[in-house]
Amino acid sequence: MFSNPQLQIGLARAYREALLAQADWQRKTAVARFGWRACWPGPVGNGRVPSGLLKEYLVLSKISPLVEKVSGLERIVFMSDAVFAIALTLLVLEIKLPPLEHPLMPGEFAGAILGLLPKFYSYVLSFLVLGVYWVAHHRDFGSVTRYDARLIWLNLFTLMCVAFLPFSSALLGEYGNFQLTWVIFALNNIAISALLSLAWGHARRKGMVEDREPTGLRYRTYRGLLVPVVFLLSLGVSWFDLTLAQIMPLLLIFTGPVAARLAGHDYP
Repeated sequence: MFSNPQLQIGLARAYREALLAQADWQRKTAVARFGWRACWPGPVGNGRVPSGLLKEYLVLSKISPLVEKVSGLERIVFMSDAVFAIALTLLVLEIKLPPLEHPLMPGEFAGAILGLLPKFYSYVLSFLVLGVYWVAHHRDFGSVTRYDARLIWLNLFTLMCVAFLPFSSALLGEYGNFQLTWVIFALNNIAISALLSLAWGHARRKGMVEDREPTGLRYRTYRGLLVPVVFLLSLGVSWFDLTLAQIMPLLLIFTGPVAARLAGHDYP
């Protein structure tokens, strides 16, 4: 009835708490009325086990596995959001002035700020790219209704690469004139996008994704595959023009419309 997994989780938990509270009240009422025999297994309606208490127990026994399943999926999403948030925060910590040997004059201070432009570009680029990954992760797991061990491990490896991005971004900001620096940064992003695509593909193959509009599912698949293509192309370009290669990730803004066209889906 409800297609939003987060809403399902909230309703299942609220319903479970309400049933537990009602069942506890009925148990206390039964014990006060019938004594300890009220908790003893027996036929319904004979004065030993109130029928309402048994009904609530049967309902709880059916809903508890659902609550445990959605709660496990909720934990995966919460942990992923925490890693993304920490990585996004760590990006800005690399933007700082070098140690000063003497007080700076106004003109010298402006020059020092301009010297930080490569770090500012690295920060903005990494933040936007990481934001694209988080949005993709949010949309994908918003459609996932259940999980298995392989999906957990794929997600864990994705988070490992996400946590590495502040380091590769710091390298880019400090040593952006070296091609090896861009190779490390690009490979880091390729790993993140590829693992996200693997996790999404696994969830689709195993029927773990809510069956919505097929073109929308294909759109997410194509968009996830186009991201590593952009970084792979930038690796090739870096052998000829490193500056152009470092600008190429801006092409990611076009991956959405291109993926929508390939999937025959309206671009959101």
